[in-house]
Amino acid sequence: MATSVAGGADGVRAVRRWWRTASPPPSLGRRLEPVYLVGVTAGILGPFAYGTASSALSQITTPRVVASWGPALALVCLWAVGRWGAVQGPAVFSAADVAHLLGAPLPRRAIVRRRLWRGLLAGASVGALAAAILIVGVAGQGRGIATARAAGLVAGTALLGVLGVALASAVQGSATVDRVTRLATWPVLLVAAGLVAAGAGNAGGRAVERWTGPWGWAIAPVTGAQWPAALGLLAVVAAAAAARALARCGDCPTERHAVRAQARSGAIASLYSFDARTARQSLRAAGAGHGGRTRWRARRPRRAGLATAWRDATVALGHPQRLVEAALLAAGGALIALLDASHPAAVVAGALVVYLGASRLLEPLRAETDAPGRAWVLLTRPLGRILVEHALVPAVVVTAATALAAAGCAIAGALPAHGGAAALLLVAATPAITLCAALNSRRGGRLPSSMMSALWDPSGAGGGLLFAWLVVWPVLGTGIGSAAVIAVVDRGSAAVPAVLALLAAAPVALTAGLSWERFAP
Repeated sequence: MATSVAGGADGVRAVRRWWRTASPPPSLGRRLEPVYLVGVTAGILGPFAYGTASSALSQITTPRVVASWGPALALVCLWAVGRWGAVQGPAVFSAADVAHLLGAPLPRRAIVRRRLWRGLLAGASVGALAAAILIVGVAGQGRGIATARAAGLVAGTALLGVLGVALASAVQGSATVDRVTRLATWPVLLVAAGLVAAGAGNAGGRAVERWTGPWGWAIAPVTGAQWPAALGLLAVVAAAAAARALARCGDCPTERHAVRAQARSGAIASLYSFDARTARQSLRAAGAGHGGRTRWRARRPRRAGLATAWRDATVALGHPQRLVEAALLAAGGALIALLDASHPAAVVAGALVVYLGASRLLEPLRAETDAPGRAWVLLTRPLGRILVEHALVPAVVVTAATALAAAGCAIAGALPAHGGAAALLLVAATPAITLCAALNSRRGGRLPSSMMSALWDPSGAGGGLLFAWLVVWPVLGTGIGSAAVIAVVDRGSAAVPAVLALLAAAPVALTAGLSWERFAP
């Protein structure tokens, strides 16, 4: 055995033959069983699901929307798949494999190549599936789509998936590429915003958007006349990236594989106990970068009651990237909601982005719920009141960013009908949105035992209860923010008193719920 192991690629094949003998793989029938079940289910429910999906998607994924938003979303998805390599990647091993298999005298590239091939095929499959969903919406409402263009869209998104997996492999194997992609986060988002602005303009802007890179080439079959050339360029780039990934797949240091193996085992163990926060912390440890912290500190308060807010402000100043992200998300959500206020879907999306901005600054509250005994010992105030104080700094930052975005829209004259009232009400809704994010963060990302027992409800309602429990605060926060804009834009000034009453009562009720110590962990 030692002789065969030392024989390079032949040794890898010998190890695999031995493993198939010691642990036989499932039979062909067992492997095809999931395919059979999926096929039968799709055959029974497919016609009903297709009609519903076509009706819903056709109102959102119109050719104009795809032309405006498609390249930007493709760019963001490509970057997100690449950043997936920072925490896991297409070739992940268990802790035991890292210690024994990667430590054996076997060629690393021959061990990793097969996993990378599976990752590339999975990326192509996911991209093709996304294209199929997009085609259902584009061809809905009797619009239709040419067969050649539909096939080109499937090929383009599949190639984009291959390119994303190749980028993830590069991020996984190189600390330099990992750092570059991490620093490129906000430039990528700014470029995506510029692509949306260009796509919403004239034909020249849409042409620039279409030819800026692979993200535009993949969508070209729906948006452009020269899409075969775009697909050709994309095929060349994706093939080159995949070839380089396969050639360099054995260069990833063992230490990076070990860190990802530990993160994966910790995340899986946490998810088995429905502990999403610990799983996230495990994965974050694998993708943690150096830097990003400063020594800025807020001035110490003279009143002891402001100690929690002072600590939160110090944490926010110490992590300026998180602070900037929260402010940009809040401002961007306000812009989305106000600039396209005539479309309820855009308003809801904007309110959700504002909610996400508030959630970015609530890490001190989550840390408080991780170790509640610390507050009970070191602080004399009730824990519920401390949690309310943790929402003060995020509320100030999100409200200020939303107000600046609304003021910019007003100065530019881009507000819709009754836009002034809608902008003021959206700014007034940000404290309630922040409190909803705080109530969601207070739960610590952990599923309580009472909800776990509901999963085994014989009536079958456990899944619905779990879904409602997961989305209750994001839905409520998004609903409050979007209602403030939609009601005024649709009904005019007559809806202002009712919205003001809602925005006045909501923070009071949410603050009472957040300060109710019985439910604080």
